[in-house]
Amino acid sequence: MGKGTRAAIFMAAASLGNIVVTGLFFAILLWLYSVSLAKILPAQAIVWVLMVCFVLSMIGTVLVYRKVLATLRKDGKLDRWLGFKPGR
Repeated sequence: MGKGTRAAIFMAAASLGNIVVTGLFFAILLWLYSVSLAKILPAQAIVWVLMVCFVLSMIGTVLVYRKVLATLRKDGKLDRWLGFKPGR
């Protein structure tokens, strides 16, 4: 398998992982809203709540992605698999 193929597989897996994690964060934040602030805020506030939940889910996803990537790159196996460092 070539360097380009491995990079493409990594990018596809990373993109899919980001989408899944963002969706999970978004669903959890909306659930938290529904059990807490939904009873207090008017129904018109849902637009703002959706925007805030989306932004917070994106921030959470970036933080999780950075942590996972740092963990995978810690021993250098990911870099060697992608062809960024010479193999040992």
